[in-house]
Amino acid sequence: MRHKTANGSPTFQISNREAADYITARASYDYPKAYVEVTNRGTHDIQLSPTVFGRFVIPTPGQITDIWLDQYHYHLLRAQSPDDRLLGLVSVVYWGYFTFGDAYARNKINWLINGNRTMPATTPALAVAHITAAINHLNQRCMGEAMASLRGLSQLSQTPFASKVIAFMAPSLAGVYDNRIADGLSLEPWSKNISNGIGQTNSPQVRNCYQSWCIYLSQIASQLNLGISLGYKWEWSCGNDNAQLWRALDVERALFTIFGSTSNDGAA
Repeated sequence: MRHKTANGSPTFQISNREAADYITARASYDYPKAYVEVTNRGTHDIQLSPTVFGRFVIPTPGQITDIWLDQYHYHLLRAQSPDDRLLGLVSVVYWGYFTFGDAYARNKINWLINGNRTMPATTPALAVAHITAAINHLNQRCMGEAMASLRGLSQLSQTPFASKVIAFMAPSLAGVYDNRIADGLSLEPWSKNISNGIGQTNSPQVRNCYQSWCIYLSQIASQLNLGISLGYKWEWSCGNDNAQLWRALDVERALFTIFGSTSNDGAA
């Protein structure tokens, strides 16, 4: 695939061949559909608050992340209920770590809920405070600052997992930035300004890199959707999701597929 210069400037018009590469890659995205749902006491795997209990939903072979799961996480993370916001965080972190194995992912959830080392337990009130700050930044299209707003929550002080939460909170504006993405970008001559974004989210370089990455994804999505509006058959399909318009998150998922498994980071 021939990529555009990622320097914060508008991208040039995408060609049919480039669009076909994105469409093919997006159709091959197969990250497992793991998540956490509310259940009753006695059938639960984890307790999120004094009155809310959760169950890990392990995907069957072939069950892949889809628009339903995107919307599930989006609505939880943006809900008014503190318990729902905490459930959203827990579900996204479990989803992200699931490729390491169910037991490993559950252990990470234990650290998120109960705290680990110097990190405090994540209560519903703490989840609300950090997510509200992130939403405020997203409303200003400041994706790097939104990601940094999650700092202080266990498991969410570095790019790979903080960006996962932001991507589910704002799929039209943001994508995941994990080790596979960073490794893939480091090999591309066009990506100099967006290939050094792994690290602590309090780093200005990390925040700026993530901001540029999200803008780039949105630019590509806009070009693909422009082509659709002009009559090109550039919609993406994957699994049961058919003929969809592009979001920044979809472009990232296409690139995630293109870059391949260059590292095992529980990425998506």
